[in-house]
Amino acid sequence: MDSSMMTAPQLAAEAGVSLPTVHKLLDQQGVPRSGRGSARAVPAAAATAILNDASEGVSETELRILTALWPAPLGYVSRRALSRRAGVSPTTASRYVDRMIRLGLVDERDEARVDGGDVHTVPVIRAVDGPFWQEMRPLLNRHRERLMPKSLPEQKVPRGYWHLFWNADPAKLRVGTDGQYIARRMLTSFDPGAELWALQHIPEAEVRAAVRGRGIHPSVSALVDNWFRH
Repeated sequence: MDSSMMTAPQLAAEAGVSLPTVHKLLDQQGVPRSGRGSARAVPAAAATAILNDASEGVSETELRILTALWPAPLGYVSRRALSRRAGVSPTTASRYVDRMIRLGLVDERDEARVDGGDVHTVPVIRAVDGPFWQEMRPLLNRHRERLMPKSLPEQKVPRGYWHLFWNADPAKLRVGTDGQYIARRMLTSFDPGAELWALQHIPEAEVRAAVRGRGIHPSVSALVDNWFRH
């Protein structure tokens, strides 16, 4: 058996259902049974489908964590950051992230991040795009406004990003009048924090105008399209 595959007992424990229920669902999906004395191997696609079978029955806590994770293209630099966004305890968020990593639905890997002009390597938590998240999207969208209310947009550039505006006075910049300029500088800074701030606080029309010009890397345009598509 592939060591990366889950077994039926493991899937039952992860899904919070009985082992006979898991076997019945695997039968319906055509997953072959194992020989006597061997645990039934479960392909990743089948495990994802079974977890999604009960998606309407997920708890409020799970809904909060899932909604925080998707969509979040820039990810979270810590489990505590995820817990704050989801409104759950750090212990609960960490336990759920561990579960999602085992299922291949969330990834946690070291990435270079810019903070105040300095580069640091931090573990970033991010959802792994795939069938599970696409199937869960209608459910998450129905609850998003209730669970993840949008904060009022800021008008001033935070002091921590002033170093990006070396040929202007950042203290005088305002989103209402300089949105396109601010967006272009932040989205081309390779600073995920600045990118996220621009996407959250600058109107979509200004952001899209900022990335239409020459010299914009395709990955920046893709980030903007992905953000506003959701």
